[in-house]
Amino acid sequence: MVINNGIKEAREKKMMTQNDLAKRMGVDVNVIKDWEENNTMISLKDVRRLTKYLDATSDQLLLGCTKPPIDLSGLTEDQIEEIFSLFITNLKKLNRHHRKINMKTNRSTVRDFGSKVYYIRVRLLGISQ
Repeated sequence: MVINNGIKEAREKKMMTQNDLAKRMGVDVNVIKDWEENNTMISLKDVRRLTKYLDATSDQLLLGCTKPPIDLSGLTEDQIEEIFSLFITNLKKLNRHHRKINMKTNRSTVRDFGSKVYYIRVRLLGISQ
């Protein structure tokens, strides 16, 4: 997976040059070039700023993902915190497991992770599909 591959696409979609974006953000044009060429990591603060200037989500900018984000507006802060806590906890478990077995897939772990994602989607978010 290549990080930052969506920044250029989003910028071009807005019909902006690297210079235009750099001026709006108050940075040197080389900063924009480095982000787009994946030469430097981008900070979360700058990702947030880019989402505003480019009318794009962070997923679109960092991952090139075009799926719309999940709408969390009807959830309480506690529900959102529980969702992210479960998600991060299970990603960490899955990551540790994959390191242990040298990136070989263990179906029971994947199934367990899938059931937790299902719980988040259906129980907490009310999404059935």
